[in-house]
Amino acid sequence: MRKGFRLYLQLAANDLRLRYAGSVLGVLWAFALPAVTLLIFRFVFEEGFRNGPVRSVPYLLWFASAYIPWTFFCDAISQECGCLAEYGSLVRKMDFPVGLLPAVKAGASLLVHTVLVAVLFGMALAADLSPSVSWLQLFYYEAAGFFLALGLGYFSSAVTVFFRDNISLTSLLLQAGFWATPIVWDLESVSGGPVRRVLEHNPFFYVTEGYRDSLLGGKPFWEKGGQNLYFWSLSLGLLLAGGAVFARLRPFFADEL
Repeated sequence: MRKGFRLYLQLAANDLRLRYAGSVLGVLWAFALPAVTLLIFRFVFEEGFRNGPVRSVPYLLWFASAYIPWTFFCDAISQECGCLAEYGSLVRKMDFPVGLLPAVKAGASLLVHTVLVAVLFGMALAADLSPSVSWLQLFYYEAAGFFLALGLGYFSSAVTVFFRDNISLTSLLLQAGFWATPIVWDLESVSGGPVRRVLEHNPFFYVTEGYRDSLLGGKPFWEKGGQNLYFWSLSLGLLLAGGAVFARLRPFFADEL
């Protein structure tokens, strides 16, 4: 099992390296977009709109603690979408475990994200937050985001083989999801009612709010009984459904590609 996990990490690292092969900065481009976005939001909201601290936390840190997990989710889903076409030569080999490809793509995105989590720790320390054992919960929520992305990735990658427009459609849905998830704005600003209940049932809200609870609030994840059950039931259901769709369409991939 350890050998298999080591192989998986090697495949994920190799995929990440191939993404930026031929570029001068290489894998550093994976960190360029998050860094530029954080700088832009810092300027717009702190200098332009004069946003003060949110829940007694500097706005930039409050925003980054949700934006950084969102970048992982978006990157993983986007990469998974077209992974079968990208590795078409391997898909056409009947003895290759094609089901590994979406997981490799998600793993490559997770490697980048783990570095960004370290940056997030540094931002928290720079903001004079004291290290806490609750910070370790970030790795639990990191795993939660991974399984959510993987379940959707299996479904999305299989559908894209037959419906290439799914890549553009997924990009559009992710753009809408960014604003539908409390990343830039605080859910506390939404009054009670059906709108708030719908937003709270956004599965990625569980992840972003978990990052904030762990880094900024110190709230244990096991105190979210009903939310834990809802999220993991949905995520595991999506993983099983996505895997079933992938397996059902698998025999037709080679012909389409």
